[in-house]
Amino acid sequence: MLKQLAIPSVAALMALSASAQERGTPVFQDAFDTKDTFAENWVVGKGWNGRLLSADGRVNFPQGGELLMRRDTPAEFFAEMDVTLNPPANGEIPKDGFCGFIIEGFRFTLTHQGRYWVASSPKESGGTGLTGPVEGFQFGKPVAVSLVRKAEPGAAKYVFRVNGKEAATRVFNLKQQADGTYEPLRIFSYKVDMSIDNFGLFAVKGGADESPNLVINSGFEHELDGFPPYYTTPSFNIQTITNIPYETFLDSVSLDEREKHSGSFSLKLVNDGRTSGGAQSIRPWGVGTVTGGAGVFSVWMKADRTNFPVSLRYGGRPETVKVGTESRRAGS
Repeated sequence: MLKQLAIPSVAALMALSASAQERGTPVFQDAFDTKDTFAENWVVGKGWNGRLLSADGRVNFPQGGELLMRRDTPAEFFAEMDVTLNPPANGEIPKDGFCGFIIEGFRFTLTHQGRYWVASSPKESGGTGLTGPVEGFQFGKPVAVSLVRKAEPGAAKYVFRVNGKEAATRVFNLKQQADGTYEPLRIFSYKVDMSIDNFGLFAVKGGADESPNLVINSGFEHELDGFPPYYTTPSFNIQTITNIPYETFLDSVSLDEREKHSGSFSLKLVNDGRTSGGAQSIRPWGVGTVTGGAGVFSVWMKADRTNFPVSLRYGGRPETVKVGTESRRAGS
């Protein structure tokens, strides 16, 4: 008999400021490890087809290029990527080369001189604008850059970070196009031989008056290849899954459109021998907590029978609760 458990949502609430958690639910991510999906996810700028290549787990921009996502850019977003600048082949560093993000005509970029450069209006395109050194810059060493856009009444606030440190904040008009979408975020290089890796587009975490839930994708509303990102299944039995089709194993942890407490999905766990030690489990990633801080871990659950035992573990302390055929919220 199958033993099934539906988990509509997970929450970990801590006494922390939610406004500091700007990176929210993932919208789109690409580590460029699969070349076959590059054309499905990206549009190469005019004149660069065949020159921008996805290889060795990154995208290479030979002395320039432009890349756009095949999806709309939301009004609010948190975008990040690793940028590696390579030394010029001729040994001469151009004074006017730059690379990074461009949106609404404004540039949030890095230069060959090991500096960041933010040009916030057309009159600054001649080399002025805000600039500063990139700490620890080296050719061939990745630089982590991120750009956050928050929608304000009639305007948009941008925050540009380099290696985790705030480099610039700018406020521009937020322009909506005739079809209701916004100008796409572009990844651009001008006279710079660079490569990018680990691109991610996320929702923006809300302010302190919104949910303080630290679990990313807590309602399982976002999926990548049928599995909710930011979760893992540590209980699988490697000896078992090597003898069954991989898709069969994945069915033991799957998104369910029929059973849900709210939203569109719940997560269904099936324990029928495909897992290790007679157990089935799920674990969220990226949930940062503070030692000694107050917190609550809770989850909405229901099972295919009454008195179904479920173990919750938070902070190393397990607690067993009984779940029935009606949704209930349990926590520790």
